Amino acid sequence: MTDLHPLQTYLDSAGMRRDDFAATVGITEQSLSRIINRKQNVKLDLIQRIVVATGFAVSADDFLTVSPPKTVSEVREQQAQCFASVKPMRLSVS
Repeated sequence: MTDLHPLQTYLDSAGMRRDDFAATVGITEQSLSRIINRKQNVKLDLIQRIVVATGFAVSADDFLTVSPPKTVSEVREQQAQCFASVKPMRLSVS
């Protein structure tokens, strides 16, 4: 993926170094680097800290790894992947 992560775009425009921002949100520079390079999933509490620290310039949506499908077959593939791990519920009537 060649797109800059929106968080990196924010850091560049704010003239902020990664190590300074990482300290602001309470993580290591290495963790921030993995997040920006899309190699680490981010927990909700950290997403909230990042969103607030950027003054809402970066949103929670920027951390989603799902991209919109371009074709019907991609829609079906994403649906299959999504529901592959879902086990059917068995209801018992007493």
